[in-house]
Amino acid sequence: MSHTALRNPLGELVTDTQSVSNVDTDGSGQFTVTFGGIRRILGEDPSNVSAHSPDGFVINVASVTGNQVTFELYRGGGADTELAAFTGGTDVTDINATAVGE
Repeated sequence: MSHTALRNPLGELVTDTQSVSNVDTDGSGQFTVTFGGIRRILGEDPSNVSAHSPDGFVINVASVTGNQVTFELYRGGGADTELAAFTGGTDVTDINATAVGE
């Protein structure tokens, strides 16, 4: 006989927004954000996280663990150039990231 854990329908979902300035990406264009206002991101599912940059960067979620998200930062070189990871960069002024969790 198997047991199925029941979700608490009265559990409260929380949205936490972090503003990150002067982002410093690693050699693969990644950086990590901790959402201190939540214990864990709902289902550790990337669809419960969003991020945007007014600088025109493309930001993808690489991984979600607990309340931490690793993002990948990309930038294009123009209309005829495909996106490339923005590596070792420090001139990203602001990134706003939002997560839904418990």
